[in-house]
Amino acid sequence: MIATKRRWSRLPRFAFIGAKMRSFLGPEDTAALSCYHISLPPKGSIPPAFHKKAFELIWIMKGGGRARLGRRSIKVKKGDSLLIRPPTPHSFFAGPYGMTFLAILSPRVDSQTDYYSCHGAHAAPRVLSGKLVEGRQVHA
Repeated sequence: MIATKRRWSRLPRFAFIGAKMRSFLGPEDTAALSCYHISLPPKGSIPPAFHKKAFELIWIMKGGGRARLGRRSIKVKKGDSLLIRPPTPHSFFAGPYGMTFLAILSPRVDSQTDYYSCHGAHAAPRVLSGKLVEGRQVHA
């Protein structure tokens, strides 16, 4: 097993449907899972989406708000965790102080694999740092 060290400042950053995201793992690292740090501004939201294959573990790191899982709306705050089973539609709504969470998905999910908008309105993520080359992040 080879350990990989990464600096926070060099993690790929994305702007995606109102959220700021950083990816801890790229497709070159593993196909087994993906891991994202996601920040929503105060009163920000992520529209409903689902995964056909992937399970998603969410851990609220800062702030809080509401998560919608299927038809259920759940209040979430720092320290809470959620397990979202496929193909459950889910969305997030930040409270007045915003919300930051860690999302771990298995198998790997990105906009090109197992990510489906419930309304068909989501565009692919836009890279904020570096550029994407054949599915890999390259820093400028």
